[in-house]
Amino acid sequence: MPAQAVQSPRAQPQAFLATGIILGLVLLLGCFVASVALGVADIGPQAVYQALTTPDGSTEHLIIRTVRVPRSLTALLVGSAVAVGGGDYARAYPQSTGRSGDFGH
Repeated sequence: MPAQAVQSPRAQPQAFLATGIILGLVLLLGCFVASVALGVADIGPQAVYQALTTPDGSTEHLIIRTVRVPRSLTALLVGSAVAVGGGDYARAYPQSTGRSGDFGH
């Protein structure tokens, strides 16, 4: 029988963590792109790309560069701040309802 490689017990959770982080970042990037591309003004994806790379001052490009991108960046920063604040709060005030013995015998 051939010898099988033995993985450390911590290798698999680290792989899941890395996969989760990568998927989360891809999802975040997709939501950011959708936030910039979608809105009341009907602006196609090619116009969005042109507005970000070579703006020409047209109305569509001004909407993207002065309204949609700043709005999306603000949402990204505020969401990050709320996530960090929630993590700090959870660490400072651990939830005690999950301990056995708190309710009943």
